[in-house]
Amino acid sequence: MADTSYQLEGNAAELYEKHTVPTGARPAAERLLEHVALYPTDRVLDAACGTGIVVRLIAQNETPVASVIGLDLNESMLAVARSVEPSTNFPISWQRGDLCALPFSDAQFEVVLCNHGFQFVPDKPVALREIKRVLTVGGRLNFSVWSAEAPMMLAIANSVRRHIGEDLVKSVLAPFSYRDAPTIENLLADTGFREISIKNIGLSRHFPASPNVGLDVIERSAYAKEVAAASEAARTAIASEVFEAMQPYRQGEELVEPLQNFVVQATR
Repeated sequence: MADTSYQLEGNAAELYEKHTVPTGARPAAERLLEHVALYPTDRVLDAACGTGIVVRLIAQNETPVASVIGLDLNESMLAVARSVEPSTNFPISWQRGDLCALPFSDAQFEVVLCNHGFQFVPDKPVALREIKRVLTVGGRLNFSVWSAEAPMMLAIANSVRRHIGEDLVKSVLAPFSYRDAPTIENLLADTGFREISIKNIGLSRHFPASPNVGLDVIERSAYAKEVAAASEAARTAIASEVFEAMQPYRQGEELVEPLQNFVVQATR
């Protein structure tokens, strides 16, 4: 992820790939790619690639492109991406780097993609200038961000606020910190992008209806260490309160959470 403060610890990247990618990142990536036209001559950058689901989908769909580079700040994410890379001759490579200081030459890519990473960027105007710099004239930027706070994360935030403190709530809700469409459009226009389009698309995320589902979600987050350090009583209360708050979304043995997602497109 692109923010230098958004660093995963321990086995969080492996847990993210195992649990979060199938339920959230992959459906969002599929919606993103439905709106992206890729061509055989395109050099593609997947920025803040995480464990590489966007890159893998491009490869699995056998979309003909010239090359794809997956870039992420977290080396642990890239290690997982390399370990699950499709065993094909598809032109994939992985590189560590920061969206605010892209390690690429001017006009190196025809397409830049970013699936739920841009909200973590600490200086969005700088990142967009960097993206514009590495795009060719006429190159396309396509990214997704959540357009509404997810019920699960709101439940976790409310419980964390009660039992740990307000300071951690910002980390819990960070994925939803860039959900105002006019703000996004204005920043793209101010950076010099044109043909800006923002579509709001719904999808859903499935969780097992387990009493510990909230703690399971927390365990694969960037704030897992802080919650793990809380008292056993606090953790038990968080698990109970989150499970109770999610009961309206229960369907049999699953919790089916509705999500809202912006797909943003712009041309250099």
